Amino acid sequence: MAWYSLLLQVAPSPVIELNRAVAVAMHHGPEAAVLLVEQLLQQKLMQKYHLCYATYAEFLARVGRKSEARVALEHALTLTKQIPEQRHLKRKLAAL
Repeated sequence: MAWYSLLLQVAPSPVIELNRAVAVAMHHGPEAAVLLVEQLLQQKLMQKYHLCYATYAEFLARVGRKSEARVALEHALTLTKQIPEQRHLKRKLAAL
């Protein structure tokens, strides 16, 4: 997690912030990461990034907010054109 904080100082990027949120979830639990991703989703760039919504859905599901996770996954599906990625997201959606 500290490495991502350092990397953000050197090369700030919302994608690096998303990766840091994953590290936070692994270290502190998904509750803390949900808040970080919600902040990221305020940025227009991240509102168009399917992996941000997919990651958000994963954290929501882990904290028991399954209906919100479904909405996030459905939105992620609308943002990706890659068939393998769509299949993966559909499997995740079906598992919820």
